[in-house]
Amino acid sequence: MLATVFLSFSLYGQAGYSIDVTIDDYTENKIFLAEQYGAQQFIIDSAIVENGKFILQGEKALPEGTYYIVLLPENDVLEILLDNNNQFFSLHTNLKYPSFQMEVTGSQLNSDYYDYIRFLAERRAQTETAQSERAQARSSNDKQYEESLTKMIQNLDKEVEEMQRDLVAENVNSLLATIVKANLPMSIPDFSKEEYPRYAEFMYTKKHLFDHINLSDPRLLRTSVLNNKIEFYLNKLTHPEPDSINNSLDFFLGAFKNTPQSYEYYLIHFLNKYAGAAEIGMDAVYVHLADNYFANNKAQFANEDQVKNIVKEANDMRGTLIGKVAPNIALQEIDYLETLKVKDKKDEKKRWVTKRDFSLYDINADYTVLFMWSPTCDHCKKSMPDVKQFYTDYKDKGVELVAICNQNYKGMPLCAEYIEEKEIFNWINGVDPYLKSRYKQLYNVRTYPQLFILDKNKEILMKQFEANQLGFIMDKILSGEL
Repeated sequence: MLATVFLSFSLYGQAGYSIDVTIDDYTENKIFLAEQYGAQQFIIDSAIVENGKFILQGEKALPEGTYYIVLLPENDVLEILLDNNNQFFSLHTNLKYPSFQMEVTGSQLNSDYYDYIRFLAERRAQTETAQSERAQARSSNDKQYEESLTKMIQNLDKEVEEMQRDLVAENVNSLLATIVKANLPMSIPDFSKEEYPRYAEFMYTKKHLFDHINLSDPRLLRTSVLNNKIEFYLNKLTHPEPDSINNSLDFFLGAFKNTPQSYEYYLIHFLNKYAGAAEIGMDAVYVHLADNYFANNKAQFANEDQVKNIVKEANDMRGTLIGKVAPNIALQEIDYLETLKVKDKKDEKKRWVTKRDFSLYDINADYTVLFMWSPTCDHCKKSMPDVKQFYTDYKDKGVELVAICNQNYKGMPLCAEYIEEKEIFNWINGVDPYLKSRYKQLYNVRTYPQLFILDKNKEILMKQFEANQLGFIMDKILSGEL
C-alpha cells in the first residue's frame, strides 16, 4: 500500500465572519459553505433557514480566497470571494438566475465580482451569437457579412480584455484583481518565420505561463486558478518523463518556499499524484520527492512516522526504476515432468525436482523478459496466453523469457501442474522454493503478474504493463523508439 500523508491544517485567522444569504424560491432548509483548497473543495460550514434566510457565521475569520455557497439537492454553487477587509455582508438572489439577480450588500469585493461575472456572461452570449451567425454567413458565401461578424467578435474580445486590464490596474493587489490578472490571455508573438514555429510557440508559452501570477501569493492556494495553471503546465508543457517532471515540480516547490501552506499542500499533492500515477515509470518521481524533500528534512510538517513510511516506500521502488540495472537473483529451473512424478511424496521438501541453478545475469540474450506469476492468480491465468504467444513470436528475435512461479516449496507441485496444463515449458521456468533470492523485495512485487523487459546488460527498459502489450512494446524497443 503506497504511503498517503494525512495532515491537519490550521486554516483560520482571528476575526469572525457572518454572511447572510437569501435565495428566493429555494425550498430546501439548509445550505453549506465550502472552500477551495488547491485542487479540492471542502465543506467548512452550514446553516439552517431562519425567517427566510441563512446565516453562515463563525468566530474566526476565514482565510482569503474563493468560497462556494452550496445549494441542495444538486449541489449547485454560488461563488464568493473573501478577503481580510470585510467578512460581514449579505447576499440576495433567486434560484432561477442566481448570478444575474445577485444583490450584494456590505461587500464591495463581491459586488464587483458579480458585476464582472455578469459582464463576462453578457459578452460571451454576444460572442456565441455572432459566431453562430458567422457560420451561417460562411455557409451561404456571404463574405461581407462574415467579415463584419469577425470584426464584431474581435471587438468583443478586445472589450473584455480592456475591461480586465482596467480592473487589474484600478484594484492593484485586491483578491479579485489578482484572480483576473492570473487569467489574462497570453500575448504570443508571431513565430511563423522561425524554423520550427510550433516549438518556438511551445517554449514561449512554457516560459511565460506564470507572468501574471505571483506564485508566492498565499491567497492563490484557495483559488482554482493556481491549480489549473499548475496542472496545465505539468500535463501540457512538461515532457511526460520523470526527469522533466522532477524539474517542473522542483520549480513549483522552490517558488512556494516562502509560502508554507502552498509548499505543504503541493508537496503532498505531488507525492500522492505520482504515487498513484497510471503512467509507467512515474515511481521515479515519487523517489525524487522522497529523497529531496522528505529524507532531506524539507518536509518539517510531516511527523517522523510519515517520513519513515515515505522513505521506505521510495527505497522499495528504487531498485527497479526504469533505466536502472535490474537486481540479480539466484533461481532454480524446475523440471516439471519429474516434479509431477514426486508431487505426492510424504516429505513436502522432496515434492519437486530442478534441472539446474542459475542467476538472472547468466541469461545471455539481447533482451530478457521477466514474468512473475502465480498459479492461483486469475489475472495471471488471463495473461498467460498473451505471454505464450509473445514468446512464440519473439524467441527468435533475441528475446529470452524467464517465468518465475511465486510458490514456496509447498507449492512446487502447483507450479508444475500449471506448466503442464498450459504447455508453457519452452521458456525458462524459474522457482525459488525457499525464497532465498528475495526477488519479491528486490523487485517490489506486491501483485501478480509482473512483467519486466531488460536489455542485454540487464538494464530495465520497461515494466508494470499488461501482457497484451508485450508485442507492441517489444516492437518499439526493437525499432529504437523506446
